[in-house]
Amino acid sequence: MDRDRLCHAFQQVAPQLAGLYRAAADLVEQPISLSNMVIIAHCVREIHNNVADQVGRAGGTVLADRIEISPYVGTVASAWKAAYLPLEVAASVNLLEAGEAIEGIADNHIVGRSWMRIPFTVYDAVQDLVRASEKASANALRRTAMVAAGTSDLGSDPTTKLLTQTVNYFMSYVHLDRAMQRPEPPQSDVRMQFATFEAIMWSRLSGFFDIVDDLTDILGRANRTQSGYQDDSEEPQSE
Repeated sequence: MDRDRLCHAFQQVAPQLAGLYRAAADLVEQPISLSNMVIIAHCVREIHNNVADQVGRAGGTVLADRIEISPYVGTVASAWKAAYLPLEVAASVNLLEAGEAIEGIADNHIVGRSWMRIPFTVYDAVQDLVRASEKASANALRRTAMVAAGTSDLGSDPTTKLLTQTVNYFMSYVHLDRAMQRPEPPQSDVRMQFATFEAIMWSRLSGFFDIVDDLTDILGRANRTQSGYQDDSEEPQSE
């Protein structure tokens, strides 16, 4: 991989992305540490998301904003506390007893402490959280598909799957507190994953700006032609 050429391609997207890429590429060549992995992971995340937005806009596709899950978690916590539900299941909790009949359960019976009654307010809050999580996952996959395949369609493109695995690898190190719970990865693994990321980015960007330039020329000629037609149609009126 010619990193100077890829850096130049990122420069055309945004100068800041070129800086992030250069920083990550330099760290990949140094002895791997968890602190370095956190920085590399943040660089990969920002490059991935911003390239997806750029490629999408150029093709007329506006990708959905990333969804913040924290507010939904807060709503669940508030509903849970408002319902006076305990954080630990105790004998006094309103549990369904073993053998008690309930609709919708296999054989119309349940097993001991497998089920518990909760208010609909709590259920609704949890349902909203799950929906938001599913939507966030779909949005993230659409961004990856835009980078890997140039489309936001959620198909079975092998490059999209590969980029998803690569991005997820780095995302597992994006938060230091979580990264500290894992062993330092082998440098060979980090370099291999980063090389995969570079290769997919280059495959998307290497011809991307040539296409954009061609589209710009086509649109420019079309606008000039349209302006010429308008001028011709307006000349008789001016006379």
